[in-house]
Amino acid sequence: MKKLARNLIELSLSKTARHTYYVTFGSGGSAILAFIFTVLIGRSISLGDFGYFSAIMSFILLTSDVADVGIGSSLARFLPPLEKNKKALFQFYLTSFGTQLGICVFLFISILMTSSTLARFVFHRDDFTYLIELTAIGVVGSVMSNFYLYTCMARQRFTFASFYMIFTGVLRLIFFFATIAFFPLTLANLIYLQVASLVVGAIAGQLLCGFDFLGSRFSRADFIQLVKFSSFLGIARSLTAIAGKLDVLLLVSLSGPTEAGIYALAAKIIAIYPLLSGSFSNVIAPRLSAISQKNELWAFIKKVIAGTFFFISTVFFMIIVADPFIRILFGEKFSESIPVFRLLLVSMIFFVGSVPSVSVAIYYLKKPWILTVNSVIQVVIVFVGNILTIPIYGRFAPAYVSIVAFGFTWFLTSMLSFSYLKKHHER
Repeated sequence: MKKLARNLIELSLSKTARHTYYVTFGSGGSAILAFIFTVLIGRSISLGDFGYFSAIMSFILLTSDVADVGIGSSLARFLPPLEKNKKALFQFYLTSFGTQLGICVFLFISILMTSSTLARFVFHRDDFTYLIELTAIGVVGSVMSNFYLYTCMARQRFTFASFYMIFTGVLRLIFFFATIAFFPLTLANLIYLQVASLVVGAIAGQLLCGFDFLGSRFSRADFIQLVKFSSFLGIARSLTAIAGKLDVLLLVSLSGPTEAGIYALAAKIIAIYPLLSGSFSNVIAPRLSAISQKNELWAFIKKVIAGTFFFISTVFFMIIVADPFIRILFGEKFSESIPVFRLLLVSMIFFVGSVPSVSVAIYYLKKPWILTVNSVIQVVIVFVGNILTIPIYGRFAPAYVSIVAFGFTWFLTSMLSFSYLKKHHER
């Protein structure tokens, strides 16, 4: 017992644990602020407008995640070993920054050119064209904000990352209260405040990360290295984003804004788990990238699994308290979201449970294609499943599909990672 207690104390005070605390604090704080924002919005507008707002936000986030193309996630692979060589570090960072900014410009122009088509075919509202045009600005702000957050994580500046996550959440609430103080809380004004918070957040991220890298030059060799590593990872992240955020858009298009609003509330609350598990992955990524010894790996994996089980335990707790949780905070208007919320919580057990295997596959085994293959399967299940089942089950369909998709990909990722890990150590 004494040995177990000593091991638990050492684990709780380890460097990885401390970094996890910092990032969990930032992610948790950001999630709480986002939750408060959701409560305020949900109580202030109709179910239909909540559905439209959620769908437009899903479009911004989905496009932003696709625009990452694995660049932000790849920083954790390349920046840590370069910390001792600032010239090489800034050169690689400038190359990554320039590549990400170029993608933003391309997307900005593309969204402006297709805004009327998106408004007509996705939202069935021609008058939404100008709102889609606004999202082009929001997408740029969101992509660059994520890039700066990934930068802080990759350079293991976890206190900065924590501060940045909380700052962006506070900023959105400030804009919300400023809006209700001077303007009516319409759907259009909500989009304006969201876009403004993303742009100001991106500016703050640039100030936080600094401008030292601007003296460097774009490196073709670094660009090729970045593309080689991030290509599979980027495809995987893009497909995962599509699988995770396509549901509200499909509900609006196939079932209407009210059904989308009921589902979207549950989905927004659930979003805390991808946020926390993503932050947890960002913490462990630099450590896994640097590990070379088998014994060190197994000791570290035990810590990762322990953290994963903690997150899963909170899922079971939320399933139990789902009914009073929704009714007290959102009122009877959203009581129909309760069964959807519970189903989505079940899907999160598999989503969070995949963190250890996915992290080992990408950052230790250097096989991001495993995540790519699983993401392809996942997005096929989500897209086809939702298209077929939304007309039948409405708001419940995306939840059922998520359980199947995350459950299957968790199993496949775990099996592939274990198999390749075994072969790696045999060699």
